[in-house]
Amino acid sequence: TEYLPKGSLYEYLHNKRKKLTEKQKINIALQIAIAIQYIHSRKIFHCDLKSSNVLLDENFKIKLSDFGLSYSMSEVPKGTLFGTYHWMAPEILNDGKYEITADIFSYGMILWELLTGTTPYSNIFGNSIVSKDSIKSYINKKYEKNEPIAPIPKDGNIVLRYIASKCLQYRPEDRLSLDTIIKYLSKANKCYEEVDEVTLEMYNFIS
Repeated sequence: TEYLPKGSLYEYLHNKRKKLTEKQKINIALQIAIAIQYIHSRKIFHCDLKSSNVLLDENFKIKLSDFGLSYSMSEVPKGTLFGTYHWMAPEILNDGKYEITADIFSYGMILWELLTGTTPYSNIFGNSIVSKDSIKSYINKKYEKNEPIAPIPKDGNIVLRYIASKCLQYRPEDRLSLDTIIKYLSKANKCYEEVDEVTLEMYNFIS
């Protein structure tokens, strides 16, 4: 068993209330995306992506953990609800439908945590225990009103904000692919200090 002294990303952000630099946020986001792409290449869905399942070593290198709910892509039970509600994609909450894009939505929620330093939906429900039906109803009402599920803050790294907004789309087909996410983050990781609106367009972050 490997000891990871900084614990989980959830603990680091929420319990210890530590601050990450913009460079660290970009790098952690990139590492997580690469790890998800790897397990998808092995035909595996994680099915429970969340910040508490992202572990950090002393150098902020990440490890994805808790594959207890993971499934082979060919064996995912239909109509079955599994995962953690706060990070769960709308199509799972509504229909128990699990595809690659569901992991992308959960990844978007992790990015939202990196940007805001808060747990998903805590701005709506506070820190109380929230039921599946409450989150499901909230998400569906947001879609009906054509409003974002999790409003993206106006400050913070623009690349993370853009990717998070595209990953947290209600419709699975509207979410970014991991290839695109990794391309954007790899560029930002190399030039994060210079990234602004002009640089973003120059690197074709916005299509």
